[in-house]
Amino acid sequence: MEDGNKWLVENLRYPTFDGNGNPTSWAYQGTDGSAPYGLLYTQEAAINLCPLLGNGWRLPTGDEWHNLGAIYGEWMPGIKNPSAFQTLLDPMYGEGYGTSGFNAVLGGTRAIFPDAPPDYQSLGIKGFYWSGTTNDPTNVVYGKSYYFYSYPTWGDYWLTWAWIGAKEGQSCRCVFTPNPE
Repeated sequence: MEDGNKWLVENLRYPTFDGNGNPTSWAYQGTDGSAPYGLLYTQEAAINLCPLLGNGWRLPTGDEWHNLGAIYGEWMPGIKNPSAFQTLLDPMYGEGYGTSGFNAVLGGTRAIFPDAPPDYQSLGIKGFYWSGTTNDPTNVVYGKSYYFYSYPTWGDYWLTWAWIGAKEGQSCRCVFTPNPE
C-alpha cells in the first residue's frame, strides 16, 4: 500500500473463542463467513488473531488507519472522504472502485444492545474495521473503529471512524511490521 505498510487485503475468516469456549467471532447472519466478507470479531479477538498470522503481523493502530485514508483522500474531522472510500473499496462495487488493491468490503456489524440479543446490521451498507486503539488500556470498553459508509439514496460515500463497543463484531484486517521489537 502507498502508506508503506503491508496490509492484509482480505477480511479474516478464522473462528476465535474465549477461554471458556464461547465464540468471539461470527459470520454475518445469513452468510457462511467466507470471502468476501469474512467473520466479525470482538476487538480483543482481532488483537489476538493478527499475530497468529506470523511474526510481525498485528492489528493496525488508529493512526495507521487514519494515514491510509489520508493517502487516498482528504482526511479531516467531520469531513467525508469519498475518494478514499472509492479507492480502498473492493472493485466488485463498481467501475473505478478498488484501484488501491486494499479491497475493503461492506461486511456490516454485529451490534450489541442492553437487554437484547445481538443484532446484525448494515451488510452491503457499512464495512467496520477494528484498530488496536482503545479508550483505556486497563479497562477497555470502546475500541476505535474505521468504517466505510455507503448510502446511495443521499449520495453519501465515505470513510470515517468512531468509538464502538469493544464486544461488538466487526471485520478484521492486519498489518505487517518487519522486524517488530
